[in-house]
Amino acid sequence: MQTRKEREFIKRGEEILETAKSLFKKQNPSLVSMDMIAQEVGIGRGTLYLHYKGKDELMLRIVLNRHKELLADLEKIDLTLSGEDLARKTVRVYLEHNINSPQDYLMQKKCEENIIPENVGQTILREVEEEKQKRMAIMEKIFFRLKEEGKIRDIPPNLLAGATWGMLKGALDVIINGYFKEEIKDEEMFFQLVENLLFYGLFKSQEK
Repeated sequence: MQTRKEREFIKRGEEILETAKSLFKKQNPSLVSMDMIAQEVGIGRGTLYLHYKGKDELMLRIVLNRHKELLADLEKIDLTLSGEDLARKTVRVYLEHNINSPQDYLMQKKCEENIIPENVGQTILREVEEEKQKRMAIMEKIFFRLKEEGKIRDIPPNLLAGATWGMLKGALDVIINGYFKEEIKDEEMFFQLVENLLFYGLFKSQEK
């Protein structure tokens, strides 16, 4: 059972994280200093460093939490679905996870661009790797299911996962950053088109 002091420490850590997120949404993380975060929270700089080694570790924690939220949504998917339905559901979960919170998506992207891995501790780096492996395991299950059903092209799962996420992130950037804002009036239709393009390229041709 946690002591009062431990609970207060955890609560303060969460407060720091939420404050940093708020500041990172308003301006690029590169322009936000640890002193600014400490001042916003109302604590001393030394107290801030008791919770986080530095700004890079703070940004990485924000990114990791976003990935964990996505993982939790992915783990809710019904694995008894057919390979194709499983793949389409996974794509939709990823898109909705980000399109429903565009400011969080942009903040996460800015943090990822600014993190210097050498400045963070090994503990959180291991946590990041463990979370990544869990997401990759879900992707591999989907690809192997599709392969068993004879629907997928014979391409290594890691390459398929990379190409899939790259295409989906590009589609998200188009919508969230406002590219072609005047041209794309129907977001749902746009994402359906992206999904179709993805799966037509992913699945084997049904032509004889």
